[in-house]
Amino acid sequence: MTTRPDPLRLPALEAHDADHERLRVLALAVVSAAAGEEWTDHNPTDPGITLLEAVAWAWADAHHRAARRGLDHWPDTALRAPAARPGPDGLLALARLLASPATGPAGATGASTATALVGETRTGTRGQAQEAVAARARAATLAVSPEVTDLAVAVVRGTLRRRRTLDRSDVVAAAVEEAAAGLPTTATDAEREQVATRLLGEHPELAELFHDELADLLRRQRARAAQPTSRRRAEALRGPGDDPLHDPSTWEGPAGATRVWPPTPDQALRCEPVTGDDDATRARGAAEVRRAWTVAGALPGIAWHGGRTVVTDRPGTVTVLVERTLRRSSGRDDEDFLRRVLDHVLREEASRYAGEGRRRALGEELGVALVRHHPVAVSAVLHTALGVDREEVIARARGRLATYLADGRAESRRPALRLGPGRGPWPSRPQPHGWTPGEAVPVTELVQVLAADPVVLGVSGVSATVKDGPSVKPPVRVRAATPLPRRTLAAVDGVTLVAGDRVLLSAQERPEDNGVWRAAAGAWTRVDDLACSDCVTDAVVRVLEGTAAGTAWAQLSDPPLVLDHDPLVWEQTTRRVLPDVRVVLTAPVTLSGQPHLSGLWLFASDRVLVVAQADPTANGVYEVRAGAWTRVAGTAVPDTAVRVAEGADAGSTWWLATRAPVTVGTTPQRWVRTAAPQPTPGDAADEVRVPAGGLPVLAGDDCLTVRYELTAEADDA
Repeated sequence: MTTRPDPLRLPALEAHDADHERLRVLALAVVSAAAGEEWTDHNPTDPGITLLEAVAWAWADAHHRAARRGLDHWPDTALRAPAARPGPDGLLALARLLASPATGPAGATGASTATALVGETRTGTRGQAQEAVAARARAATLAVSPEVTDLAVAVVRGTLRRRRTLDRSDVVAAAVEEAAAGLPTTATDAEREQVATRLLGEHPELAELFHDELADLLRRQRARAAQPTSRRRAEALRGPGDDPLHDPSTWEGPAGATRVWPPTPDQALRCEPVTGDDDATRARGAAEVRRAWTVAGALPGIAWHGGRTVVTDRPGTVTVLVERTLRRSSGRDDEDFLRRVLDHVLREEASRYAGEGRRRALGEELGVALVRHHPVAVSAVLHTALGVDREEVIARARGRLATYLADGRAESRRPALRLGPGRGPWPSRPQPHGWTPGEAVPVTELVQVLAADPVVLGVSGVSATVKDGPSVKPPVRVRAATPLPRRTLAAVDGVTLVAGDRVLLSAQERPEDNGVWRAAAGAWTRVDDLACSDCVTDAVVRVLEGTAAGTAWAQLSDPPLVLDHDPLVWEQTTRRVLPDVRVVLTAPVTLSGQPHLSGLWLFASDRVLVVAQADPTANGVYEVRAGAWTRVAGTAVPDTAVRVAEGADAGSTWWLATRAPVTVGTTPQRWVRTAAPQPTPGDAADEVRVPAGGLPVLAGDDCLTVRYELTAEADDA
C-alpha cells in the first residue's frame, strides 16, 4: 500500500510578513530553536545572523513588490523594539492574576483583578501602575516576574491607549507641527520630541498617558507625516533629468547615507566598498596608535568579538596591525589596548548604520594585533683610508642603519587605494613613514646605506639576520613574585638560595631591574646570557622550583632595548617550553641504538631533537634507547620551544613551526631554529624578510657587528 504525500501548499501571507523587523524576529526564533545549546551566539555580529537578516530583507522586499505597494509603505518597521515576552509559565501566571477575584472595595461586587486594575492604572506614573499590579499579585498570593508585571500594565491600559490614539490623533498632529514651527531648523529630534511631549501633556485626556506612550504617538505621527515627502522624493528620483533636483546625491546626508529607501540604482552603483585602508585609517585615529596597517589573515591578538584571536586560514579574515606609542607595561595591558582600538574601529563603522551597534561587513572577520619588532643584526666590512676615527665611522654607520630600518624608503610605503573622488565618510589620516609589515629588506640597499659616508671607500661582506621566535635560556631555580633586594641569600618562594642560583625577578619596584640574576651573599649580578640588550629580546626561561615550578616566563618588551634603562616585562607565557634536550640532530639519522653523533656519545635516556629526517613525519623529540628510540609524549604541540644543552648547536633554541593540529607519525613536523635566517620558498637570496606582522629594527650595540678594515690604497700611495 502506498501512501500519498501531502500536497504542497503555499501558506497565506499575514500582514506582518511585510515588516522586515517582524520577519527577522520570527526567523531568529526558528534559528535559536533549531540550534539548541550547540550555538548560542545569535548576536548581530555573527555572520550567520547577518545572512539571516539579508534573507529577511529580501522576503519583505519581494512581498512589497508582489503586492505592488509603494515606497511610502516601505519599510514599515516597529516604532518601538518589541518588549520581552514571558514564556508559557509567565502567561499562565498573568491569566491567573487578571482572572482572580479582586479584594477590597473594588471587589465588593465580585469584580476581577483585571477590572480593578483598569481603574487603578488609569492615572499616575508607570511605576505606580507597576506597584498596583504587584500589590494585587501579593493579595492573590501569586508570584509574578517583572516581565509579567509590565505585560499586565500593557493589557489593562490597552483600551485606553487605543481610544486616545484614535480620538486625539488631530491633537498629536498639531503638537508635532507646533513643536517643529516653534524651534529653529537646527533643533534635534530629541528637542522637538521634548516640546511636543510637553504640549501633549497639557491636554487633559492625553495627560492620562505615560511618557513612553506619548513618545510612541509622536513617533507614529512623524512617520506618517514623512510618507508624502518620501513619495515626492521617490517620484522625482524616478524621472530623468540632469538638474540638481533630480541628482541622487541631493538626497544624501553628510555621511553618504541616503534619505530615501530603497536607494536608487545610481546610489547603489556609486557605493564605495569598505577596504583594508579604511580599517587602518580608523585605527590610526584611536588613542596611543602611532601607525596602523591592514593585512590578510589572522594574527595573534583580539578578534572582532573582543576575545583572543584563534589563528586560522579561513578566507575573509583581516587583521589590523597597530603600533603603540607607549611601551608595554604588561601583556594584559596590551589586550586592553587592542580592545580599545577595536571598539574605535567598529564604532566609527557602526555610526553609518544609525546606531545598530557593533557590526561587521558580510563574511569579514576583523581582528586587531600589535605589530612585532624583530631585531636585524647586520655585519659588514667597511673599507676606509688611513687616519679616520674607527669608533666614529662605526657609530655613524649604526645611526644610518637604524634610521633606514625605522623610516624605510619611499618605494616601501604602499599608497592608499583611491577609488573615485573620495574614500567614504572617514577622515584622512596619512601613514607616517616606515616599512610595510612583512616586507623584505634588500641587502643591496643595506650596502648603499653603509656606503653613504665620504670616508667609506667600499663595503664588502654584508649580511643580515632576522631574529624570529623565542630564545630559551637556561632555567632558573625560582621566581620572585614580590620585590626582592639583590644582596641576600634569603629564602624565595619557599626555596633557600645558595650562591650561584639563577633567580627570575619579575616584580621589582623599578621594572628596569627585572630579569634573571645570579644570587650571591653580596651584590647580585645579571647572568651572562641575559646581560646584553639583544639577549633579553624574546627570552624565555623555565622555573624549576617553588610555586611556579614547571611554568615558563617570557620577556615581552619590544626591541630595541637599553638594559638597565628600559622597563623589562616578564610574564608567564602560554607557550610550551620543554626541558632541555642534550643535542639536536640536523642530518638524517637512524632512530635506534646509542651512536656517536654531533661530537657526542649518546646514552640511554638522553633526550634528543631530530629535525632533518627524510620523512618529516619522523621529526620530533625522542628518548634514546639501546633498541628503537621512543618519542617523548606531549612534545608535538605547535609553538613548543626547546633549548639544546650540548653539541655543536649548544645554547640554540628550536620551536615547532607546524600549524595545528599535529598528529604524531602523520603530520610533517617542521622545527625552526631561532635567531637564524629561515628563508621561505620563493624568497630572493639577496634580501632578508621579517615574519608576517613584523617590522625590522636594528639590533642593539651589543650584538651588532660592523668590522673595520684598512684598504691598501694608502700603502700604494
